[in-house]
Amino acid sequence: MLEHPRPQYALVLVIAILVSLLVPKRRKAKRWSLIWLVPLTINLCLIYPVFIGSSHNSRETGTNSLKIVHATLDRTNPEQIAQAIEYLENQQVDLISLIEVTPEYLTQLQFGLKNYRVIVAEPKKNTHGSVWLASVKLSPQIEFRDSEIIHLPAKNDRPLLKITMSLGGKEIILVSFQAIRPRDRHTVAYQKVELAALANWSRKILESPNQELVAIGDYNSTPWYGYFRKMLSDSGLVNSQSGFGLQPTWHASLPFMLQVPINHCLHSSGLHTIRRWVGKDIGSDHLPLFVELRLN
Repeated sequence: MLEHPRPQYALVLVIAILVSLLVPKRRKAKRWSLIWLVPLTINLCLIYPVFIGSSHNSRETGTNSLKIVHATLDRTNPEQIAQAIEYLENQQVDLISLIEVTPEYLTQLQFGLKNYRVIVAEPKKNTHGSVWLASVKLSPQIEFRDSEIIHLPAKNDRPLLKITMSLGGKEIILVSFQAIRPRDRHTVAYQKVELAALANWSRKILESPNQELVAIGDYNSTPWYGYFRKMLSDSGLVNSQSGFGLQPTWHASLPFMLQVPINHCLHSSGLHTIRRWVGKDIGSDHLPLFVELRLN
């Protein structure tokens, strides 16, 4: 649990070092500033990878590109759905991935989103419900082939929605992923199991030639978390956040420097991220995540 707020650790350490350096004639304080450089360096080394990555060009839009927005709704706040619908209706994206979708929310989404249609949905009364929607003005280059519900691991009671589409002659599999929220040692241990299951499943998917994979959703984990980094290494996937900075998504009500990035889009190496950004508050505790991907 203590691995997640590393940007906040770094900020506090920088402030502590600056204060100790500014204290006049206090050798002990200055010695402490040198000691604090050690944990600061460790934190910066773990955070640094999200600021570097493959080159991206915001002008490379159009052909063989796919724009997706993922958002976590708030099933405990029924008034929030109207705000989310209004926001999403005005976004020009190809696909929308939503989680925490209740049966009541799904009805409102189908009625309120005129520019999008439901591809596949599995609403639930708890936080496990989800839906994929597509633009009604979808590019003719994009064709949907099928959809199904999967479970990672197999005995997990959380249904994950998988859709298969073609783009530019390549098959792309997209899955709306959601991991358990770490609250205690039991949920932390199970989150490790879920992340490992995603890695194993991804490896099997990527064994097939001419096939790409996108796993987008609420991972309830930061990119510098040990289990997340292991999952990323084992899966063969790329973190779309690399090169785009912190882009925190939770908690939406907190100031920027107190937020952490726990919503992610991972993809296979045959795709690269053209653009990636975090949207505005939609009344949920999560901010929406936007990505624009393009075939290499």
